[in-house]
Amino acid sequence: MILPAYAHTIPGPIDTWELLDIHLKSVAKKAADFADAFGAAPWGQYLGMLHDLGKYSEAFQKYLRETADPNAGEEDQPNSPPTNSGNVFSPSTRKVDHSTFGAQQAHRLLKDPALRDIAAFCIAGHHAGLTDYMPNPQNPNSTSSLTDRLAATAPRVPPVTLPIDFQPPATPAMPPFHFTPALLGFQLAFFTRMLFSTLVDADRLATEEFCDPYLAAQRARAPVPIAALSRQLDQHLDEKQRAAPDTPVNAARQRILAHCLAAAPLPRGFFSLNVPTGG
Repeated sequence: MILPAYAHTIPGPIDTWELLDIHLKSVAKKAADFADAFGAAPWGQYLGMLHDLGKYSEAFQKYLRETADPNAGEEDQPNSPPTNSGNVFSPSTRKVDHSTFGAQQAHRLLKDPALRDIAAFCIAGHHAGLTDYMPNPQNPNSTSSLTDRLAATAPRVPPVTLPIDFQPPATPAMPPFHFTPALLGFQLAFFTRMLFSTLVDADRLATEEFCDPYLAAQRARAPVPIAALSRQLDQHLDEKQRAAPDTPVNAARQRILAHCLAAAPLPRGFFSLNVPTGG
């Protein structure tokens, strides 16, 4: 009997937990929508479908069933001390590494060296944050670099058997901008960070929709226009000043606010403002 694979737990029977394939598709859709704003929707789709493939490991599913840990997806920070290499669980948290496998898959499927590193960076760091590419010579015990992660094997990275019907997403095209030799390093780094942001946001929002639908519903409310927020802030400050005692400190606060308001409509530039401690 093949047991279903889950992504997240909630209090209650196991059949109410979130199925992993549903989570992957949800994250892929959101990440693609976010990345479409800068012409990289296929990249968002690709990262979203691969980011949690490591959760298909028997070790992760066993851990989830044993603990029902609502934060099972979280992992150690990228530069934390290495865990026991003979155990797929961290000795302190017993969490299972699930992001490295997805990074390795993305790296394997993409052929262009720069592009596969971009994808691997995003997936490997989607919980703990972007890490260094090469090991830090000043910290020889650390195994958190992308190079280390891509070379890691079992038991540190639990083996994964993907569902027979799993279809890798289409390989994304080249980044949606023209390469400029003098700016190439900046272009690739900035593009990586933009993609990383779309993946992290998509993952967090999709997880919230399942684990905390009430909070997720609050995000769906229409945002208040900035002009209305400005009026509310002005009204609040006016009321605060009227009710404030007539003290030297409050008088200084009123002068500081007046200076700021007077400078706000001016053309952009550098401004200086002397403010007492606590202001």
